Amino acid sequence: MKTLLLIKDKATLLLLVLIGVGIFSCKKDSIDVEKLLTGRMWKVEEMKLQAKNSGTFYYYKAGDASSNTNRSSDFLKFNADNTGTYSYEGKEYATTWNFTNDEKTKMTLVVHYATPETLYLENMDITFSYFTYAQYKLGNDGYLASIRRIPD
Repeated sequence: MKTLLLIKDKATLLLLVLIGVGIFSCKKDSIDVEKLLTGRMWKVEEMKLQAKNSGTFYYYKAGDASSNTNRSSDFLKFNADNTGTYSYEGKEYATTWNFTNDEKTKMTLVVHYATPETLYLENMDITFSYFTYAQYKLGNDGYLASIRRIPD
């Protein structure tokens, strides 16, 4: 009988199985999501946005001439104390943010315009080199967007 692995005893086999289980059972929450998110400026690399009332579709990708909107001045900064800054077209606005689930894949982001605006971020994926998420706003001027940001 052929075997793929040459394992001399059951103890070695058990050890290999336990190592495999340990490697594949690592959870994403072992990554410090807040540390990856905070203290950095995140610029828009790509955005796809569908406006609720007008039905207008906006698309932006850095360096892509087929973009129909310009988000090159769109930046977000998250601070560890749940505050931050949203910058767009040379204007800066204070923000506050909070995760809304234990997995840290959802958050509310309040942009403090003259009339504060609450945005909802979901399906967040944060690494050292990118931050992707779905974003939506409720109400008559609502929208749904898919956004990819990269560190500036």
